[in-house]
Amino acid sequence: MGNGNEKSDFTVRYTNQDIFNKINSLEKKLTEMCIEYNRLRDELAKYNGLRGRMKQVEDRVGKIEHEGAGKNLVGDSVIKWGGWAIAALTLYRAWIGS
Repeated sequence: MGNGNEKSDFTVRYTNQDIFNKINSLEKKLTEMCIEYNRLRDELAKYNGLRGRMKQVEDRVGKIEHEGAGKNLVGDSVIKWGGWAIAALTLYRAWIGS
């Protein structure tokens, strides 16, 4: 068992035709993988482009929401303090007019 003189029962012999066929098969598989890789790369580029556009849209929506919130804040302030301003003007006018 181990002196190195025994023949192995697991000897694989390939003919030139077998080797040629295996190389051709590997070449076809490699070509298919390259095609699939290129398709995947193109899809990822499209996806990343969509993510960039989506980020721009999110930023624009956020800006619009902030502008709307600011307008609502001004409107609420006018409603809350408008009565005080009119009362102050009325009081001032009554004071000046007398």
